[in-house]
Amino acid sequence: MNLSPARADVMAELLNVGLGHAAGTLNEMIGVPIRLEVPSVELLAPSEIMEAYADEIGKRAASIAIGFSGGLEGSAALLFPAESAGALIEALSAGGKAADEEEELDILGELGNVVLNSVMGGMANELQHHLVFSVPVAGFQSVAALVEGDTSDPNNRLLFARAGFTVSGLTVWGCIALLLQIQSVETLLVRLDELVEE
Repeated sequence: MNLSPARADVMAELLNVGLGHAAGTLNEMIGVPIRLEVPSVELLAPSEIMEAYADEIGKRAASIAIGFSGGLEGSAALLFPAESAGALIEALSAGGKAADEEEELDILGELGNVVLNSVMGGMANELQHHLVFSVPVAGFQSVAALVEGDTSDPNNRLLFARAGFTVSGLTVWGCIALLLQIQSVETLLVRLDELVEE
């Protein structure tokens, strides 16, 4: 089970369509120009996230997560290093600072809700699956805490997409992580192969 270059290219394009919709919606909502770069995509075991990204994301990450079910089963999370999250919060607050952590999480939750719903909605349409989403949950936690509950099954995989975000001239970066159950990974890879051939 692997994400070949052709599959990765198709997956990145699917994510990019959703990110484009998210950027347009956020521009209208907050009046701040946002540009999202084409993501790089990897299919990793949860334990590999720790090895590959824990240092880069940092000990304390900002995360916005939603669960989904339907044609695919799993969860999606938008992750930012603490420094990038702080820069985003300031930019999205029109140059101001959030009063407290609760307000910071509200701002990140709004951002994550738009981005994740746009990305997952776009993916669902292209993959021809109907997905039902849970309410997004925002928080600050370690990368280990984000993935440790998913390492018990070695067959679980994270579709991990690293993307850059440019907000009002300030470049920060974040990650979109899709945790997929093994059956959903197989379903996704079959559909990606079909899209590669089209």
